Formats: sequence, C-alpha cells, structure tokens
Amino acid sequence: ALRLGQILEDQALHLSVGTQSIQQRLREALTRALGGKPTFLLIDGVWGGGKTHALTLLQALAREQHMATGGAVMDGVAVTLSDPMQLMERVVTSFRIPGDASDEGLGHLLRTAKMEAKSAGLRASGAHEVADALDRLPPRAFDDPEGLQCIEDYFTFALSTTQVVIKLRLLGYEGCAPPILRPRSVEERPRAFAALLKCWAHTLAVMGARGLVVVLDELDVEYASTAYSSRASWGLRARRRALLEQIGKMSKQNAPLLIAFASAPAGPDAASENDAVEDVRDAIGTGVIHIKAANPCEEDLKQLLARLSALYETAYPEKSLGLSGQRMSSLFAGLHARYRRTPNPVPRQFVRTALEAFDLLTVGEKSFIDVRQLLEASG
Repeated sequence: ALRLGQILEDQALHLSVGTQSIQQRLREALTRALGGKPTFLLIDGVWGGGKTHALTLLQALAREQHMATGGAVMDGVAVTLSDPMQLMERVVTSFRIPGDASDEGLGHLLRTAKMEAKSAGLRASGAHEVADALDRLPPRAFDDPEGLQCIEDYFTFALSTTQVVIKLRLLGYEGCAPPILRPRSVEERPRAFAALLKCWAHTLAVMGARGLVVVLDELDVEYASTAYSSRASWGLRARRRALLEQIGKMSKQNAPLLIAFASAPAGPDAASENDAVEDVRDAIGTGVIHIKAANPCEEDLKQLLARLSALYETAYPEKSLGLSGQRMSSLFAGLHARYRRTPNPVPRQFVRTALEAFDLLTVGEKSFIDVRQLLEASG
C-alpha cells in the first residue's frame, strides 16, 4: 500500500507524524457526530500532501469509537456528486460495520434487522424509511440469495420500487408493496439522498455501531471534469450544488453522522464553482470544519523514517536493513536532501523514496555507500 502512496487503516496512527493538531480536530468532530449532530469536514491539500492520509486517520479513529464507515472516491464519471443515486449505491455497498458482521456486507445487516424484528427500534430512532421498507418486504426473500440481492439493490437506489417488485415477483414473492425510496424526478433525488443517508446513520446505530462516517475523496477530479462552458457541464454543476445544499441542511437535524470531503485546491484562476474547496464551503456554509493537510517538518520526517524501517523489517523479516545510529542519520540526510530538491516536496514522495532505498539495500544488494551516492545524484 505504501508503495502506491496509500496507508492502511491499521497502520495510520503508528505512521502518522506531525498530525497531533489534526488528530485533535478529528476527534472533536467525531465526538460532535456521536452526540447526534451531523458534522461536515473538508480536508484540502496538494496531491500527495496528506489528504487521503488524514481521511484514513479519521477512519481509524472512527473505528476506535465503534462507528461504521463507508465512502467513495470521485472519478467524475461513474461516481459523482451530480448523480446521487449512483453515489448512494457506492457509499452503502462500502459500509464497514464494527463487530463480527464487519465483513458480511449490507445483505447480512438487512437480513439480521428483518429476522430480529428491529423495525420498531429503527422507527423509534428515526430510521423510518428503512423500518417501513423492512416491514413491507417478504420475510422469505431475505433467506433467498437472489431475493436478498434484489433487496440490497432496492436499499442502495440501484433499483426503483417498481423494478424490485417485478424482480421479486419473478422469484415467486407475490404481493409485496415496499415504499418508494428512489424518486423518479431528478430534482427530488438530492433530498432523497440526504434523507436516506441520515436514515442509514440511525439504522447502523440500532444495529450495533455508534454512528456512521462517510468519506468522499478526490473531489477535485470531479470538479475538473465539469469545468467547461457547456450546457452539459452547467447541468452537472447545478445537480452537484443541489446535493451539497441538501447535505448542508442536515446540520439542523439529528443523526450520529459525519461526512468528510477531501480535495486539492484548484488553480488561482479557477471560478469558485469549479474549485471543490470553495464550492463545498459555500454550499454547506459556516458549519463545515476546514482542515489543511499536515506538512511534516524535518524532525517529523526523521521519526517517519525510523517507523518505516521498523515496519519494513516486520513485513520482510528475512531482510535486515542494518539501520541504526550513524547509518540511519546518514540515510535520512540523503533522503531529506533529495526531498527538498524536488519542486513541490510532499510526504508521499519521501515515503516512496525511502522504500526504494530499503529495496536497494536488501533485494537490490546495493551497498550503503551506493545508495547514498544515488540519492545525492538524483533530483
């Protein structure tokens, strides 16, 4: 994962340096959400500068608090804020629920809620849409893999009510009449998205989690895809804005929900509607918590190198880097000098270069002097 510039959730806290302030703000945001106040985060920073790392930290901290997590990476085509129905499908099918059922998926959650007659509790907590739907779906369908898949698709907006009724009838389940979750009108879809997402937060709280954290990453990719003076781009921007405004209205409601957005800022000449950071702040309002990705100092990077070397030797126990004392200091000096020579130094580059140096010392069978010379020669 680190070679790809990513970090695993279970290593996020250990490999984080210079993030004390960010972690404090993330914990405060989670506490607010756990208190029933829908909370919105906006994390921004340059490519490779720590946005996704901060989101992974958020997810790790959320898991510590026994919260469910889910999310999506915006690609501007298949997953966008302009299409709330597809976005809901991606978010809900990515749910990770703490406890023994964490790997069972949405179907297991729905079947458990149906078999254990959770509707009354769901309705009392505010999850009316899920409770009403569960009551009006045939119990036998939850024990049928094909039937359960239809029900999953219905709850993620992948199927309309009419479509799920037809499919269940073909499977032999007559007479079911579930309520409408997915609206036909495009104008109604942002409101339906916000309502169902709030409902999922309540549902997960009843089903064993303490709340829900939703992470929406790479917003800058989507915004770049609609930054054109065309009728199509104008329409997509308008739909995206409508969804963001509906999400913002959730701040006045009650739900154990946190939504985190992440984006790189646009260029200085970009209009605010084409800059994800500015547009999210404007659409959601003053309630959004704006966090800048951390920029580690030299001492932070020294700590990071030591932790990376320890992790490397854990991952490859047959390899010994032999880095201690002067050798570690010398390697860091070479890595840091190369890091500072790059036009826009970001932590991701430092991590990748450190791993490459470790590989040269082990698999590449280069001497320590050879590696130092390579670092001094590269730029």
